Amino acid sequence: MIVVPPMPITAAGLIDCSVPEVDASAGEKLWSPTTHYERGAQVLRLETQMRYENSIAGVDATPPEQDSRRWMPLRPSNRWAMFRHLTNDATEAPATLSFTLRPGKRFDTLFMRGVQADKVVMQVKSAGAVVAQRERKLNARATRTWSGYFFGEFPLIPTVLISDLPPFTGAEIVVTLVRAGGRPVRVEHAALGMKSWIGDAEWAPRNDALNFSVVDRDKYGGIKLQPVRSVPTLSVKVRIPKDNVDTALRLRRELDAAPALWAALDDDTTDGYAEAASIFGPYRRFPIDLNNAKDSYSQIDLESM
Repeated sequence: MIVVPPMPITAAGLIDCSVPEVDASAGEKLWSPTTHYERGAQVLRLETQMRYENSIAGVDATPPEQDSRRWMPLRPSNRWAMFRHLTNDATEAPATLSFTLRPGKRFDTLFMRGVQADKVVMQVKSAGAVVAQRERKLNARATRTWSGYFFGEFPLIPTVLISDLPPFTGAEIVVTLVRAGGRPVRVEHAALGMKSWIGDAEWAPRNDALNFSVVDRDKYGGIKLQPVRSVPTLSVKVRIPKDNVDTALRLRRELDAAPALWAALDDDTTDGYAEAASIFGPYRRFPIDLNNAKDSYSQIDLESM
């Protein structure tokens, strides 16, 4: 099982992006200290890369991030949504989405979650030279019948995980996602990091979900359904070699109330269980049982963002 904590991406680390800083197509408008805003008006602040909604009509020169009485933070800007991992807001772009990152630290892994695209192409560059290039098609077609083969839809693989990148100092990465037919490309989480191997996932991990939807019946048997997004969970038992326990302890300490990518099958994304056995989010339980001389065991409970 590998764990990949996401590196923070700052304005200096985002070298280029096809989504503009102020995306008018997403309804973004810069805040102005001299504009009269009605209730419900939304504005964008470049300083915080956030969108805010007004609750008090009028003019006020106080920046929205300093006036919580008047302005409520809504979500990150369209450009920055995929790099702000404490929400599930997504970056969207028509047909193509590209970005270039230079985090200022070594990285060996690129991962993206909540992806809607047909293909992703990436290049790692060091001192201007391309040192690695990868391309992944994200169309999946698992058919079990002839009718499914000829008439079935092509679902999209929602996760990209590339963990064999050369960790050059000062490297940058160029990522391009493409979707056919002019349909929008969508990415919820995009991150770079250094992977850490904890140990071997034991058989029978459990994928479940926290269901917040309302299913209510009245006294006549009538039903009321109010669907709400469920939160995927994953519980997996991991055998941790004795000489790797310190790594597990460090990760447990560093990832307290912090999201990371947890992949039970390491970097194997072709296995039919790969998606179900991975999750991006915080851990709920991470005990380490030191119950024999060679290996320890941990039943890790995880929740998605």
